[in-house]
Amino acid sequence: MTYNIAIATVAGMAASGALCLGYNVVASMHGGNGQRPRVGTALVFGLVAVLFLLFIGNLVGTLEYFHANGIGSHTFWGWLKIDGLTGHGSSRHWYPSEGGWWWWRSTRVISTLGPNGQTIDYTITEFPFFSLLLGDLHPHVMSLPFVMLAIGVAFAALRSPSVCGLALSGPMLWSKDWEAHPIARAIAWGPRAVWEAVRSRFWLVLLTVITRLRGEDVRFLRLAACCVAFLVAEFLLFSPFYLDLHTRTAILTVRRVQTRQIHYFLVLGPFLMLSLSLLAALSWQNFGREVVRRLAARLAGPEQMQGVPTIPGRSGAAPSSLRARYSGLTTNGQLALWAILLPLVPWALWAVIELGSGVHDGALGDSVLAVGSRFWHLLPLFVILSLALGVLFRLVTPIREQSAALQFTVLLVVFAFLLTMGAELFHIWDVFNDSPELRMNTVFKFYYQAWALFSIVGAASLYWWWSHRPARGANGRYVWASTMAFFAVFIGAGFVYVPPAIASMTSNFEPKATLNALADFLRASPQEYEAAQWLKSRSGASVIVEAWREAAGGSDYLPEVSRMSRISGLPTVLGWPGHEKQWRDDSQSEIDRRASDVDTIYQGNVQQAQALLKQYGVTYVVVGDLERQTYGAAVLNRFDGTLDIAFKNERVVIYKAPAASTR
Repeated sequence: MTYNIAIATVAGMAASGALCLGYNVVASMHGGNGQRPRVGTALVFGLVAVLFLLFIGNLVGTLEYFHANGIGSHTFWGWLKIDGLTGHGSSRHWYPSEGGWWWWRSTRVISTLGPNGQTIDYTITEFPFFSLLLGDLHPHVMSLPFVMLAIGVAFAALRSPSVCGLALSGPMLWSKDWEAHPIARAIAWGPRAVWEAVRSRFWLVLLTVITRLRGEDVRFLRLAACCVAFLVAEFLLFSPFYLDLHTRTAILTVRRVQTRQIHYFLVLGPFLMLSLSLLAALSWQNFGREVVRRLAARLAGPEQMQGVPTIPGRSGAAPSSLRARYSGLTTNGQLALWAILLPLVPWALWAVIELGSGVHDGALGDSVLAVGSRFWHLLPLFVILSLALGVLFRLVTPIREQSAALQFTVLLVVFAFLLTMGAELFHIWDVFNDSPELRMNTVFKFYYQAWALFSIVGAASLYWWWSHRPARGANGRYVWASTMAFFAVFIGAGFVYVPPAIASMTSNFEPKATLNALADFLRASPQEYEAAQWLKSRSGASVIVEAWREAAGGSDYLPEVSRMSRISGLPTVLGWPGHEKQWRDDSQSEIDRRASDVDTIYQGNVQQAQALLKQYGVTYVVVGDLERQTYGAAVLNRFDGTLDIAFKNERVVIYKAPAASTR
């Protein structure tokens, strides 16, 4: 029950964070009339942020309806290459309802398949609704409220008159009110995982840069010192954790695999439409209209250029006072150059590593081709990021007064696309990688973070378009209404996944829904449930031993394994082997040894079994359904006459080990 309540609590905290953040971002924005929205309007779009974060799926949910109704040829489904979506479905209704976990397919979209259909690049594309429906209370889910909180702190820092909430002179961090500074609180949280570490550090530096560009005095040595100081402070505060950290994670380059554009679109489709439409509109407002006007005038002839004004900070040279203050950052050419070059930096770093590997392996030609191929593959993202940075630079320069909320929204767009681009260049090697090309966790966690950012962007974008509806003019209203209908179609395409997924996962709420997570176990195995409750009632420090095994393919997602330990809360000699390996680096030899010892206890020499029971301090030996399935019927009488029976019912016998008397 506690587990189920924890899932609901995390969801509620994440929803609260998204609501507050969406409300505050929208409430701080200026609409088409130059005014900020009313409280009720901002609250509605705050709820939209909650909807985007927790209550929609990706576009594969819509494809499931096509699949269920036999829409689409074998060629079409073969071109999509989504595992399980082949040919026509077996649903008995017009909505997805086929047997098995059809709703699982939406989270296994991005895959690179070999010539024989084998999976080369297995990835996970979960989204929060799926995670909560699955009840997957892992760190990526538990971190959602804190991600919202961190984004909120970043928004507060961006709106602060000082640099990220800290003055660069004066009392600084050691003042008596340092805990009130947003950035000090952000540092105090620290990273929760490698994924959080990458995101939080880059976010901190980028946010500091933007904040400094908004200031009255851009001194880049001071800016660099500020960023370094934050990172050093974070490292020192968490140095006890880092010094004792044992992990096999490493950052590697992605060489052969890449995400197909159609898969990228299916995973992030609704957010892509909302964010790219906002980006296109802001690009047109900030420099697109001016560029087109000046280009048309230039093509018309030099005499036409006289009618096009030169706006300080937008074209031509800025006034001398501005050039002196901002070191040339306010000219269009230099800002455009930075906007074009910055998105290329991750690719350039990847290219250097790839070419170096090519030289080392004697395959420089292949590496050169790979570098060129990856550039063209990422070109759409380069263009998007360049436009976003161009808009951001125009919004943050002090030449113009702009809403900090709009600046922040564009900053979220930049960072979300950078996260997804990063998974095309680098991946973090961890315990799940049995291949140097496997991006499973990298795509999983980076896209999950991007989803959280896009949820806020989506709400802000929807409000921006809503507030910019034309006051008059049939053509303008028609275009605006068409745009809003376009958004509604894509948002609806994401939402249609939700109702049938809930119905399938809950079997239409039959049997009756309950918070008791053990209700199914009680119905299926009442005798085993009784035995587990008996163990739970034992006082003192007890250790149990029960059978272990792995599923086909090495998976250990078997609910019957460690069932007594899980329900009673008592430690066991060996739990799920795969998860033990995840939690303890370089523990495979210990896992193998314990697995062998458990096997010996249940089917080896009796003297050896007793020695092992004493070695592990085992108090109770469980013999139930799993033990009979794993070791055969002979295990039923194995301990008779050797160990005392402490508990017995129709299907389970629990023996008391000799070590119990000495504990």
